[in-house]
Amino acid sequence: MKREKNSTVGQSDIFGKVDGISELVKKPKIIEENSLRVIHFTLPENRSEVPGYLGAMIENANKLQPKIKSSNKPVWLDANWQMNRRKKRASG
Repeated sequence: MKREKNSTVGQSDIFGKVDGISELVKKPKIIEENSLRVIHFTLPENRSEVPGYLGAMIENANKLQPKIKSSNKPVWLDANWQMNRRKKRASG
């Protein structure tokens, strides 16, 4: 006969593993600046000692990876920017 597991989120077992750790982790933010996107997450000081918290946070951030692909090229790949740079180097 199997026993049902009646654990609550955030409760740890005798081995130190926390049940439902992924539900405790805050969802990371996506920061966009000049059409470049970055995943931003912070590790609260009181949660840094919880085993598996950082791993679950990184796992959630990796799930967002397809959403952060930038649509534009960096500024130094623009033809006008390269032309202006060559002109500055040639004159100076």
